[in-house]
Amino acid sequence: MAAIQFSDLELFNLTLLLAMRDSVARDVMTACAQFGLREEDARYLAALTTTQILAVVANVGPQALFTPRADLFSVMRCPLPLAAPLVAVHPPMPVHPRIGAGAFTDARGARAGQAIAPLGQR
Repeated sequence: MAAIQFSDLELFNLTLLLAMRDSVARDVMTACAQFGLREEDARYLAALTTTQILAVVANVGPQALFTPRADLFSVMRCPLPLAAPLVAVHPPMPVHPRIGAGAFTDARGARAGQAIAPLGQR
């Protein structure tokens, strides 16, 4: 069998996919809540073999399947006792680069750390 040489990003994808699959095998509902999965997707992931997950990761290549939260560095810089409550009250919004603007925005179109106006006030 040939050895597969994965990049750091591929190892990250592999590790998280395997952790998610193993979590689903232990408790579907908890895994869905922890990882933000739909039940049907969780059950699909649970049915994959390690070889199938390895093949997905190898074919995706060095592309991120999972992106960091928009507030990751705010959480990391806050006083440690506040980290868990801060994460609990703010849903994870991934950071999306704004093309050509030179600024990173979250999925709502706001710059990281910027307050968002309620939908009716936009």
